[in-house]
Amino acid sequence: MTAAHPVVPLRHPWTWAASVIALVIAGLALTSVATNPAFEWPVVAQYMFDAQILAGLARTLELTVAAMAMGLLLGTVLAVMRLSSNPLLMTLSWLN
Repeated sequence: MTAAHPVVPLRHPWTWAASVIALVIAGLALTSVATNPAFEWPVVAQYMFDAQILAGLARTLELTVAAMAMGLLLGTVLAVMRLSSNPLLMTLSWLN
């Protein structure tokens, strides 16, 4: 069975122009950030690699991993309880 009308892909003529404009704007923004003396990049590096900052970052990552592990464990337990045929466990899982 042949189609009466051939299928032609939809054309988007302004996609390339919009992409070029977005890349130019992004390049100008990066150039402005990299070359602006008001940013004082040595001061930024000094604060970023300070021992207290790195210790706080490590503690944040530890807490994130602990929270993810607790959420995974609690979610698994609740899912198993909801799938249980025991009415008490099923009811308790919905009361979280």
